[in-house]
Amino acid sequence: MNKIIIKGVALLVAGAALTGCSDEVSLDRSGEGRIYLRTKVSTDVKVVSRAATENAELASAATIWISGQKGLVRKYNGIDEVPADGIQLVAGNYVAEAWTGDSVAASFDTRWFKGREEFEITDGSVTQVELVCKIANSVVSLTYDDAVAEVLTDCSFEVGHNGGTLTFDETTPADAKGYFMMSSYDKDLHYTLTATRTDGKGTYTCSGEIKDARPATEYRIRVKHDGTVVNPIGGALITIEVDETPLEEINDVYELTAAPVTTGIGFDIAKPVVGSEGAVEARSLWIAATSALTEVEVACPAFSAMFGLSGNDFEIFHIEDAEKAILRNAGVTWQVFDHPETGFQEVKLMFSDAAMGLFPKGDNTVTITAADESGRSSVTGMTVKVTDATVEAVEIAPGDLSIHATSATFAGRILKDGASHAGIRYAKAGSSDWTDVEAQPRSRAAWAAGDEYSVTVENLEPGTTYQYKAFTDDVESPNTCTITTEDAPQLPNSSFEDWHGDMPVMVYGEGQQMFWDSGNTGSKMAKTNLTTPSEDYKHSGRYSARLESKYASVFGIGAFAAGNLFVGEFLGTENISKGILGWGRAFTGRPKALRGYVKYTPAVVEYAGGGVNKGDMDRGIIYMALVDNTTQSYGNYSGWPQIVATKDIDNHSFKKDGANVIAYGEKIFTEATPGSDMIAFEIPLDYKRTDVRPSNIILTISSSQYGDYYAGGFSVMYIDDLELVY
Repeated sequence: MNKIIIKGVALLVAGAALTGCSDEVSLDRSGEGRIYLRTKVSTDVKVVSRAATENAELASAATIWISGQKGLVRKYNGIDEVPADGIQLVAGNYVAEAWTGDSVAASFDTRWFKGREEFEITDGSVTQVELVCKIANSVVSLTYDDAVAEVLTDCSFEVGHNGGTLTFDETTPADAKGYFMMSSYDKDLHYTLTATRTDGKGTYTCSGEIKDARPATEYRIRVKHDGTVVNPIGGALITIEVDETPLEEINDVYELTAAPVTTGIGFDIAKPVVGSEGAVEARSLWIAATSALTEVEVACPAFSAMFGLSGNDFEIFHIEDAEKAILRNAGVTWQVFDHPETGFQEVKLMFSDAAMGLFPKGDNTVTITAADESGRSSVTGMTVKVTDATVEAVEIAPGDLSIHATSATFAGRILKDGASHAGIRYAKAGSSDWTDVEAQPRSRAAWAAGDEYSVTVENLEPGTTYQYKAFTDDVESPNTCTITTEDAPQLPNSSFEDWHGDMPVMVYGEGQQMFWDSGNTGSKMAKTNLTTPSEDYKHSGRYSARLESKYASVFGIGAFAAGNLFVGEFLGTENISKGILGWGRAFTGRPKALRGYVKYTPAVVEYAGGGVNKGDMDRGIIYMALVDNTTQSYGNYSGWPQIVATKDIDNHSFKKDGANVIAYGEKIFTEATPGSDMIAFEIPLDYKRTDVRPSNIILTISSSQYGDYYAGGFSVMYIDDLELVY
């Protein structure tokens, strides 16, 4: 096996703990500590021709989770995403988990690795955690004894499970390995050898299985022949042996490293350093790498004029003594820190007050290019803004998470000391009707150069461009910025006017694209529909959706089924009555609530299960979730945000506290809705994560809350005019 070490500057605690620079990069909050996490990926085969590419792919694909007692506390997609100054955590017990590769059912070159390690954080501590990701596949390799060719030719060896198969034949490299992801319900690998007999007597086949194939295990299949060719081919002459070998031995090492990271010490390097001419404050930069740095080049078009250098750049590892002395006298110095125990290396680059005061008026970009011996490099810019203006509007990047459909956050930056008031004025693009919003005042009497402020404006229009300026006292910023609010997407066919088909009835019009589905596809064998259009009760239009819980029977096999409606698709059945559902559709909106109209009539529970007993009153439920781009697989089905398999509902059902959930809201109907008609309802969404945009929406409606467990009573629910509230 090989060992792939993923080294992340982002998971480095070196800045404070290893360099002694605790005055500037410190554990400054009581009851907290940091982790220094090293992730190793143990694999089983080295593909020399694509090692560099594979390393980059694994580094990019790596997902690292850190969970505490209350669930997920950190999630990083790709090694370069983890913060450069270490992971600061409240004291307590945690679990670090990592995954990388690609989880597919069967592949000759795609592998899946995962690891898990528990650790503890104590107050003020620096904790080193080594997280080993082992291969999660069952691996199959195949060899033929030379004597086999005497009796068989054109050999084809197929191996796999219900999720996928691979074929070893004459086109497959001799050292090929097959990688299989085994599911909880399909644990056996089946194989079949098919070949042509050399004696001209047709085709030879032989089949078998590998029971309970385990992850991180190689099954070395050997096809043997005892050398006798005068007797007919039979089990005594051709034998197939399977040698089971745990993949534990480590021989080679790959290193997947994050690129060097440059950060500001005590300031955000992504924001301009602002000051008046000759009066810009000192700044220090931190350059950290997971292996020895080979180059740190610092460049700016103004350097030659500022410092009297021969050019506009310098490189700190190979600089001549004369230029180094010029920079030192001007106030530019650096320190290099080596860490032999980890291989990390760091540089602290310092610009004094005197050096910063030499920058000319205007925007000056200092570019830091850092490269290390692993071949990774990064380019980072620091902008020094020297100006006489007092304030400027700060550009908000398109798609920034502060921009919503009906609200947005505008920002300004103070460029000169002394202002007593600051704020934002905004208007629709092209309009002269400006609105002023003052920022919350600072605790001190006046604003200072470099201060940034923001104001959040509500009641904006979706999908609309707004222009904005910043102001201080009676001075307006010379620049104008723009933002465009998000669209406010609604659900297709949310009034349930479009239907087609008879058995089953489908919840979309003929020729339209499916968005909603129901259990009708599963119940059609019993010649019944659970969800139908209805004119009995409606809020508007011609129809509402009627969900009725029933007992359905086919071929003498029956089951209780809840009336249901969901965003997604009914994928198939198992054991006649067990459904497999794909939940979720692509959706990037961020609504605040789901609104609609409902009439619910519960019945006494006839079939117990889940959370209800026979004789209880049934309950209906509507719930909605916004989730990230995580997808699931089950058997031959994959790529859905949630796959519900009622055959194994405890392991394959939606979890509202799952790590993929961004926002969630639900309404449970414990009694009949009042009155004789439909009533309005609204379900607020609780956002548990605000640092990520949703990728998919999940919305499920059921006349029996525990219908997934085939439990409930003969209840009926009508739904109409769903609306997402922004």
